[in-house]
Amino acid sequence: EVDADRFPQMFKRPGEDGYKFTISGEAQFLEAIELDDHPFFVGVQYHPEFKSKVGMPHPVFVGLIKAIEEVNQ
Repeated sequence: EVDADRFPQMFKRPGEDGYKFTISGEAQFLEAIELDDHPFFVGVQYHPEFKSKVGMPHPVFVGLIKAIEEVNQ
């Protein structure tokens, strides 16, 4: 975990240059980020694989597959 408030020089702030601070825990820790100008860039601290089941993948994995399909078209 990285406390974005403690190390501001490491992070752009929400809304700056396509950066999205998508999830924040109660302790203000960075939990997930997205970059708008990339086909698929998502970094997560949580574990979406634990919420996936056969035939029912977590939305993070669904998004990854969709992005791959779009790039390959």
